[in-house]
Amino acid sequence: MDELSLEQQFIDRGLANFFSVAKPFLKQAIYIKPVKINEDALAVGKSKFGGVPDLPPNMEWPQDGGYAMALVAQINFAELQNAAPTEKLPKSGMLWMYYETERSVSGFEQSHKSGYAVRYFDGNLECLVRQKRPLNLPESAYFHAAELQCSATLEVPFYPSDLFDYEMSAEEG
Repeated sequence: MDELSLEQQFIDRGLANFFSVAKPFLKQAIYIKPVKINEDALAVGKSKFGGVPDLPPNMEWPQDGGYAMALVAQINFAELQNAAPTEKLPKSGMLWMYYETERSVSGFEQSHKSGYAVRYFDGNLECLVRQKRPLNLPESAYFHAAELQCSATLEVPFYPSDLFDYEMSAEEG
């Protein structure tokens, strides 16, 4: 979404004053829309939530306590750059995020470090291989795949915000 379209949405909702105060604090962002899909129909190396990872031959699926971790997300940075170019993210490579569901760790304790994993690979993505679901991946740790549709957008600060001083009227609220 571009700035003019966003501004028009605020005007249409009677929030033109709020938009004029928030405008200097707009930031580029990437809107990610998950779309349920049969993972077999998704090309290897595509961005997704859930499913099984597409890994290079020398990368193992992370384990914790004898269990395979749940794949939370697989992000192809080239796809993000095509949808919403930015200097703040890598131009290429793949990022995988995993979570251990059996202990449901919060990540706030030092002992929770083994309960999540993040991996990055910046090699040739043509070498990626879709993994088979391991026997030690509990049913509760398998999230069905969703394709990620990405687009550029603008982010408006939440209200209220410490970034700017603005008091909403009852009508605006």
